Amino acid sequence: MWSDYLVETELQGRRSVFTGRASEIFVRQNSQWINPGWHTDSTK
Repeated sequence: MWSDYLVETELQGRRSVFTGRASEIFVRQNSQWINPGWHTDSTK
């Protein structure tokens, strides 16, 4: 699965915005879906 993300932070009154892409891997194991790994990549 892939997605875009946006994170906003504020530290001592200063705001920052970070955006990027994320990919996640899902595997079916013992009749359940598990998430063994993911990766994020920032965009500028």
